[in-house]
Amino acid sequence: MLYNGDDFELLIKSSGSKIWQFRYNRPVTKKRAKKSIGPYPPVRLADARSYRTESRSLLVKHIDPRDHQQELLHSSLEAKTNTFQLVAERWWNVKKASVTENYAKDIWRSL
Repeated sequence: MLYNGDDFELLIKSSGSKIWQFRYNRPVTKKRAKKSIGPYPPVRLADARSYRTESRSLLVKHIDPRDHQQELLHSSLEAKTNTFQLVAERWWNVKKASVTENYAKDIWRSL
């Protein structure tokens, strides 16, 4: 393990692979946690330090970096699944059961 300061380190595994890690205290529980940033060399030192700086600024605001990243991922996935096309198809599938076939086709064409 190579320490880079401010609870930031490069973990060297017995297999020879290297992973950047950031250790911190979770804001709510105050329990110690670690977050893997990514493998070295694909994740450069400058990028890993930038992540550490961003994480530190989140911690100052009492936001857990791990939870914040999961929220961003969740909202990104939600945005991809709530396109107009998908919402319109779901609505149309419900609506077409209660109208005639020709009217259902007209509704779909207008969408």
